[in-house]
Amino acid sequence: MLDKAKKYLFVAFLICQPILDALTCIQIKNNWNFLSISALVRGLFFLYVLYYLWKEKKDRKIIYLYLVYCVLEIAMQYLVFKNSLSVEVANLMQVFYLGFLIMFFKRYKNEYLNTKLLVFIYYLYISLIIGPFIFGLGYYAWEFYPEKSGYYGLFYGANEISAILVIMFPVVLDYLLRCKKHVLSGGTIILSFICAYLVGTKTMLLGFIMTLLYFGVPFLYKYYKKFSWKYKLGLIGGVVLILILGCLILPHTPLYKNITLALDYFKIDSSNIFSYYGINKMIFSGRLEFAVNIFNEVKGLGPLYYVFGIGKTMLVSLKGIEIDLIDILFTLGILGFIFYIVFMYNSVKNVKLGGVYKYTFILGLLISLIAGHVLISTNVSIYLALLFYYNQSNIC
Repeated sequence: MLDKAKKYLFVAFLICQPILDALTCIQIKNNWNFLSISALVRGLFFLYVLYYLWKEKKDRKIIYLYLVYCVLEIAMQYLVFKNSLSVEVANLMQVFYLGFLIMFFKRYKNEYLNTKLLVFIYYLYISLIIGPFIFGLGYYAWEFYPEKSGYYGLFYGANEISAILVIMFPVVLDYLLRCKKHVLSGGTIILSFICAYLVGTKTMLLGFIMTLLYFGVPFLYKYYKKFSWKYKLGLIGGVVLILILGCLILPHTPLYKNITLALDYFKIDSSNIFSYYGINKMIFSGRLEFAVNIFNEVKGLGPLYYVFGIGKTMLVSLKGIEIDLIDILFTLGILGFIFYIVFMYNSVKNVKLGGVYKYTFILGLLISLIAGHVLISTNVSIYLALLFYYNQSNIC
């Protein structure tokens, strides 16, 4: 009975993820300066994951090493570098959250944790964007970032909500297609692109398009020759119509406005768009420049900072880079970065992701390298970790 209650509680925890993010947004918008409910709940879940893995004797050594490293890193950051204790403790949880969750989901069994649940959570996310827009609620980008255009619904971080939806979309669409729910698949695609239109990020739009190509290209390659000429003509006409509509709609989207503003502000044109300057500004949103500037700021601090990092406190004060691996390198230093790479390798070894789960994991890694907010954002990384669970239970 107790075991069943724990399983239901875990399902409730997953269902509450979009609600936790919405509550965090409301808290930030109203400047309520206390520990967010999302940080508290996800922190408690992290402790439960450590407890669960601790019962597995083969995982105890890893947890020992993690705790010893945390004590050493916190001692340096707080006692020597005088960084914020709470910020550095939170950073150590966020950085290693994904790895421990992957280890957890490789072993966890819960018959209530099916793919249908993930579909429901996905719909909950998009309903918290589209629903508030319909009823005149929610928040626009300019309420948080004056230079941005777009509508975020009841969410705060456009990069994070974009990453969440892009990571969930392939798994949701794969489930619907495998279970032959074609009408629901079409509706899901339409609602997803409505969200991409409203939010206005490159990550979301390109991520959805890449996923449609992932499913569409193999399908056409396999069946195109078997189609009748009428079906082929209709298919070509449909593609042309979509392209025309896309060209007509795009200039009126928040994404187009954001790109236009960036081109004008940074003085980017056809002569320099493919230069380092153009790629840095348009693809990485200036993040490569931020990394160089921060390196120049800290390179004279001394060898201890190279070994143990400058800490999350200092990185935030210098404006974060938002490329996850570079953020980890700066905050934890060379020692912490090596420990992180070895730890992540140990987490994913002996597991072979297949099909849509492999594609989605690679897509998540690409987002982390370009827009960030994946590997070290707990509300995003949980969905990357879940891929290792669903990879073992691929049923309708």
